[in-house]
Amino acid sequence: MWDSASEAAGPMVLDVQSTGAVPKFNQLHPKQAIRPNDVIASIDDESQHAAVLSKLNGPLPDQVKLVVKRPREVKVSLSKPGALGMKLDYQETSIGDHPSDAIGLGDRIAQVNGEKLSGAKLLPKLKAEDKLVLTVLKY
Repeated sequence: MWDSASEAAGPMVLDVQSTGAVPKFNQLHPKQAIRPNDVIASIDDESQHAAVLSKLNGPLPDQVKLVVKRPREVKVSLSKPGALGMKLDYQETSIGDHPSDAIGLGDRIAQVNGEKLSGAKLLPKLKAEDKLVLTVLKY
């Protein structure tokens, strides 16, 4: 199961089910296990977003080559005197001193003030709270 909301990051793994090729792979290769929040960067050397989604949604051969990106979690603390100052793109299924930690295109807000929320519930929380601690997944 994956979230296809972000073309910049790629389809994100939402859940790993108990049966199928992925759990079997995870059991055989625990250090390389595919986990929730991983992003599928390419499948069979195809990295364009539409082509990756097309392959994932179609019949798959017995073997596929996946390139997976694992996010780095960053905590961002904000106090907002007014508007938050960022534009969010989301779907129902969808997170200062360190330039490498700057929130960028394709990053995802995973939690707001320690609470995991989907897009529709995330926006009101961001608007309502004056102090925010965001857990951001950086790809």
